[in-house]
Amino acid sequence: MIEWFASHNGIEQLFLLSGIVGGMILLFRFILMIAGIDHHGTDIHLDSDAGFQALTIQGVSSFFAMFGVVGYTLYHGAYDADYILARSPPESRDVDNYIAALRSGAYGVVAEKGVFVLFRRGAPTDKVQLYLREAGAAGELPIK
Repeated sequence: MIEWFASHNGIEQLFLLSGIVGGMILLFRFILMIAGIDHHGTDIHLDSDAGFQALTIQGVSSFFAMFGVVGYTLYHGAYDADYILARSPPESRDVDNYIAALRSGAYGVVAEKGVFVLFRRGAPTDKVQLYLREAGAAGELPIK
């Protein structure tokens, strides 16, 4: 387990650690709640400003759990996806990824609705050339 964790770079370790610690605190609080040992039965009341009432253990641990899980997932991206839902023509920031995915020859058109196109891995690739031209890729492009 330590070798696996050490094999990640610094940002991945931050995301993993945040997700694990936040998730463990949430799980622990959930178990206490199911067992009936949560904090609602105590008479402890501390006066605080209204701004600090939102900072609860559950809120902070939920933030760290989601920060870790979502951050780690987004850091790795959606590589090797079975489906791609894209706008046609794609936004300028997405053109390179769009063209690379279609040039791979692995994706074919499954459905079209308005400006959106659904591509699926393994689907027939007969319409792919049309979408490559729409994306600004000049000429006939060889599909692998």
